[in-house]
Amino acid sequence: MGKYIVRRLLQMIPVIIGATFLIFIVVFALPGDPVQGRCGERPCPPSYVAAFRAEYNLDKPVVVQYLLYMGNVLQGDLGKTFYGNSVSHELAIRFPTTIKLAVMAIIVEIVIGISAGILAGIRRGKFADHLVTVSTLVLISIPVFVIGSLAQLIFGVKLGWFPVTALKGTTYELIMPAFVLASLSLAYVARLMRTNLVENLRADYVRTAKAKGLSNARTVGVHTLRNSLIPVITYIGIDLGALMGGAIITERIFNINGVGNFLYRSIHQKDGVAVVGTITILVLIFLLANLVVDILYGVLDPRISND
Repeated sequence: MGKYIVRRLLQMIPVIIGATFLIFIVVFALPGDPVQGRCGERPCPPSYVAAFRAEYNLDKPVVVQYLLYMGNVLQGDLGKTFYGNSVSHELAIRFPTTIKLAVMAIIVEIVIGISAGILAGIRRGKFADHLVTVSTLVLISIPVFVIGSLAQLIFGVKLGWFPVTALKGTTYELIMPAFVLASLSLAYVARLMRTNLVENLRADYVRTAKAKGLSNARTVGVHTLRNSLIPVITYIGIDLGALMGGAIITERIFNINGVGNFLYRSIHQKDGVAVVGTITILVLIFLLANLVVDILYGVLDPRISND
């Protein structure tokens, strides 16, 4: 297992370099001048523009900018926003809220998604199966911003169960945003769990287990469920990084002071340093989540870690 983890860590290095380089090139190649509008309606003085570009290395080729930026990143410095604030500090004060939101969404996704998938798989062809299939299809078909707006209207305005916004980021305020954020992933997890469980229930080893006298509960709980969880864990692990980045829509809807909202404002303000720094951290989180998934692979199926 140790060699397996080291091998996965080494494989992350070129991925980090490639991903950050592409992100950097794309962000700083976008049209628009970050200096524009910084002096109000009047154009900025040439001396100010020159000093601004020199401070953020905008007067250098993009490749040189990237190398200088990565040199600072390796020292733990994500740079400063175009407004002079430390990107690391801005992320540090917002990440706890976004992580809490993502963790709550993952919990909702795991508990409800897997439970619904197991129920549909065991009751294949019956009412529970049809109910889960139709419900998940509805969730997949509706955009997240529509689900969020409906949740605000029904559970926030009409019923008054939850606050419409979550500016303070308390656990209670984040319950409704977490369900909204998890809604699409929950549907995919339920359908994936149901498909894999049904497929495994038809496998030869299940028939052999039943022929040996194992109860249906033990066959499903010990053997079938374990094998069915492997692709589901893959999806959930990958989805953790996706939820961190996808929270931008949910955080905008519920006015959450998190990383997603910060990233949205940075893109709107054409603040390339803040955008690249934020996405770089999200890429690292995504890769670490995949590493955890790989380790869980080895736990669920030891043959994988020996490959």
